[in-house]
Amino acid sequence: MQPVSHHFVLVPALKKSARRLTAQIDFTCTEVLVRFMQQGIALLHAGHACYFIAHRDVDIQTAIDSVSSERLQSMFAIMREGELLAPASAEQVRGLYQSEALGQTVWNVQHIFESSLEKLDTQRLNMAFKGLVEKQDILRCHFVALGEQWLQVVQTPLVFELSPTVHILQMTHVAEFQQFVAAKRSEHLAVERASLFEAWACQIDRRWYFGFIAHHAVADAFTLTLLYRQLIAAYEALMPGQHATPQRQSGKQYWQYTLDQYGTQQAPSKEALHYWGQQFASVDHKMRL
Repeated sequence: MQPVSHHFVLVPALKKSARRLTAQIDFTCTEVLVRFMQQGIALLHAGHACYFIAHRDVDIQTAIDSVSSERLQSMFAIMREGELLAPASAEQVRGLYQSEALGQTVWNVQHIFESSLEKLDTQRLNMAFKGLVEKQDILRCHFVALGEQWLQVVQTPLVFELSPTVHILQMTHVAEFQQFVAAKRSEHLAVERASLFEAWACQIDRRWYFGFIAHHAVADAFTLTLLYRQLIAAYEALMPGQHATPQRQSGKQYWQYTLDQYGTQQAPSKEALHYWGQQFASVDHKMRL
């Protein structure tokens, strides 16, 4: 059993949320929200309550007590029920800078897999894919920029708006499929909409091939291999004659890993920040140390 590294505080939410959080909302309404994100505190508006979640080293109650009840309720009012808001990790921010500030898609991730399947039940495949999306929060994640603060927004399965689908293509050559996936990789992925993963399957010479692309903010070089393996395993488990086996419990979700970066053992000390701030004092553009 993994040691518990996070804790939460529940606060009643009197105002019902009504709008999807976007960068267009008046920043004065999000000032408190940004403050919580900067302290490594995630928030989930569920029913008539808001959960504040953070690494156990983070003093959630002190952060809450520093904000008036009126401002807390105003913050709850711009939070969509069923969405978890968490700070973006340092790795995610770098990926978002590449695509959103520099307009580059070169860091988008792609992978093509040759499967051993000769027949494919597309309905069963999409059932398996849907099951993965329900288990893996990163597959239901998108991003919102509030000022200079990036948020990762994780939609719970109850409010996730997309129907996850592996798109079936008709092609005659593997090279044609490879070119298609490569072209999709070079397209700009809208980070404000989930999901930032796309998947296709194509049968060529009686063999099924799978192609995936993802934004670098939600995937690295190993992510798509893991996703493909989990998809095939889930698909095969749904085949007739297969006995249901206990599902391995999912490990820590990525947004939880992000909160770990705010633990006292991970965060840089004030002395270290002061030292490196002095070393780079002559740099004329803003850096995040």
